[in-house]
Amino acid sequence: MLRNYTNLIYSASIGAAFLLRIIHIPDQFVWLVVICLVAGALISNFTRIRTTGLVIGFGGLLFVYRFAPGPSPSLIVMLTFLAISLFTATGLLIAADLSTPKEPMKNEG
Repeated sequence: MLRNYTNLIYSASIGAAFLLRIIHIPDQFVWLVVICLVAGALISNFTRIRTTGLVIGFGGLLFVYRFAPGPSPSLIVMLTFLAISLFTATGLLIAADLSTPKEPMKNEG
């Protein structure tokens, strides 16, 4: 059940990244954020080390903050929201891994 919530939060954060256009951020930066969030979600879901996707997502957000034309308070709020949602989704994904029962190892031989 936690994996469903995780994917829902990832999807919501990817959709919310398009709201950066309202703040008049250039389209290149908006697409960079979307690509970094998608890559972070995919890597978090398909690798054993879940926090690798978190680093990629945060890296894209920090890059956009650093090179955005004139950081405004609305940009800071939006990027903070995206970072918190990315952190929450990754945390839920780790919690989902911890809550699944492990199969007992069979002794062969």
